[in-house]
Amino acid sequence: MKVTVIICTNAPERYLDIVGLIESLISQTYTNIEIIIIIDQIIELYNRFISDSFFSDNNKIIIGLSDYKGLSNARNTGVKFSSGDIIAFIDDDAIAKQDWVCNLLKNYSDPSIIGVGGMMKPLWVSGFARWIPEEFYWTIGCSYKSQCLSKCNVRSNFGSNMSFRREIFDVVGFFDPNYGLIDNNLRTGEETEFSIRALNRIIGSRIIFDPDCIVFHRIYQFRKSPIYILKRCYAYGVAIAKIEKYKIINDDSIKPVELTFINYLLKSSFQERLTSIVNMERICENISKIFFLIIFTITVGIGFLFGKLICRIFSIR
Repeated sequence: MKVTVIICTNAPERYLDIVGLIESLISQTYTNIEIIIIIDQIIELYNRFISDSFFSDNNKIIIGLSDYKGLSNARNTGVKFSSGDIIAFIDDDAIAKQDWVCNLLKNYSDPSIIGVGGMMKPLWVSGFARWIPEEFYWTIGCSYKSQCLSKCNVRSNFGSNMSFRREIFDVVGFFDPNYGLIDNNLRTGEETEFSIRALNRIIGSRIIFDPDCIVFHRIYQFRKSPIYILKRCYAYGVAIAKIEKYKIINDDSIKPVELTFINYLLKSSFQERLTSIVNMERICENISKIFFLIIFTITVGIGFLFGKLICRIFSIR
């Protein structure tokens, strides 16, 4: 099968990172790959890409310009440009492990599987942030504590490590532009909304998390800011409030990750760290993580309540 890998960007400062990403894709063990780079409405950045021989002279690379703002629109543009049987997505600040595409494809031998994603490991390019609770690594775009890390059916995968069969887009449409990042507005939830829509539309379909499909996510300095993480928590709460009305109707075994996450926090996270404090182990670190676990969880809740309020207002109108 031919695989299309779509990269969306609107960040000129990540130009060299994208070069590194492309190199990781060109060196994949699976070679039937098409790479599409979609620029989110920044014409100067688009011109830089098409004038750089590293990109323009490689017949595996297609460079396009999105007509509408936002990550969802850019991804949709990439899908329209694509010719692969499998459409994979990876962020402009990530690096794919050499067997990433190969391991994604292994799962598609099962015709019931419509989507596959995998592990997101942090690449601490600006130093390790010990204070961030591992449970909230999802705020920096990485696999997190309490997440199922064995192969399993899931509701959706990380947007920087996900793939779908090409025909899924013909059946269910594209990513909803009402979700997803726009400029510095940290909207989220587009992958979840699309995945639920696909699972509900295609009876008996499955989306798989495979831990052997590994992508490394660069963690820049700004991602380690408490303010940034608080914004991510709030945005996620708002998105979940909007998505809550969409249920997976064909598979009761897939539980909402939010419930699993809250259960883990209440039953394990706090208890583990309190036990460590009692045992005089990493006292300052554990106190700090308990504090941020509480603050981040409350922020998600505030975002959820605000999102529900907005949904209620619009439903009344």
